[in-house]
Amino acid sequence: MPVARSWLLGGTLAALLSGCGEASKHETIYAAGWEDVGGASAARLWVDGAAAALDDGGRPSLATGVAISEGGDVYVSGGVAGTTVDVATCWKNGAAIPLTDGTFQAFAEAIAVSGSDVYVVGYEGPVAMLWRNGVAVALTDGTDDANARSVAVSGTDVYVAGFEYQTVEIGPSSFFTISVATIWKNGVATRLAGSTLARGVASGGGDVYAAGDVAGVATLWMNGTPSALTDGVFGALATSVAVAGTDVLAGGGESNGNVDVAKVWRNGVPMDLTSGLSQAFVEAVLATGWHVYAAGYTGSTAVYWVDGSPVFLTSGGSEADVRSIAVVEQ
Repeated sequence: MPVARSWLLGGTLAALLSGCGEASKHETIYAAGWEDVGGASAARLWVDGAAAALDDGGRPSLATGVAISEGGDVYVSGGVAGTTVDVATCWKNGAAIPLTDGTFQAFAEAIAVSGSDVYVVGYEGPVAMLWRNGVAVALTDGTDDANARSVAVSGTDVYVAGFEYQTVEIGPSSFFTISVATIWKNGVATRLAGSTLARGVASGGGDVYAAGDVAGVATLWMNGTPSALTDGVFGALATSVAVAGTDVLAGGGESNGNVDVAKVWRNGVPMDLTSGLSQAFVEAVLATGWHVYAAGYTGSTAVYWVDGSPVFLTSGGSEADVRSIAVVEQ
């Protein structure tokens, strides 16, 4: 199974969280990711810190996204190793539902639920894919490799963020391959300028935001217009974006020259979640009415942060990572 992880060689959060309010209700926290077990990745779903079983048939697996329906069903995206290739998979309440038949290498990268509809994005072969209630919709034609990394639903609009590799002729018989960040709105592609990756998408207040990088600079796009989150001295990447009222939060990491430091940017202002002594990264960010959540890893440990305070999900004895987080307020 492939293990997607960024290895980039490169104010406190609590001080910038005023106005988020205090929790007066219980919040159930769902985290999806993976943990190395005996040298193979195993998909994991943690509910309030406790591991819940996901059916993988005893094969290597990895969970990438989690979403909860209004009826309380828990959906997880990811993949399970097949005979020769990975199979894009959606779990509903722990039961695996294959999205592909194992003919081509495939993987599900993210998931969203809106009403009775379940949206999963990823890739099958060279094609970026969207599955709506299990029905596949190709976002690209397969001419170049592509991948869909994030999905968000706003009303009747479905936004997908990802990237497509394109080969550019830079001289006679001289070609260069670049990745071009792309936002698909209801299947229609809009390219984001430069050699870039888009890994997160969110919609709020009538605006569409994407997170990624441009040539190693963590970048946030608002309606297609890029804003640099880092100065480019060290490598950095924004992996995710969330909108909470007038605040726009991006998660990711920036190298300090030795290891990556897990970060959340709030309206462009960086907040370090780790000290920079060990490799760490934010894979997902989320805001509720009371708290700001980030999720990822520090060292070998899967972790999520609540208003900057870490909650460790694994012991650190083997590699692990949280790729997605969802919160249900009760």
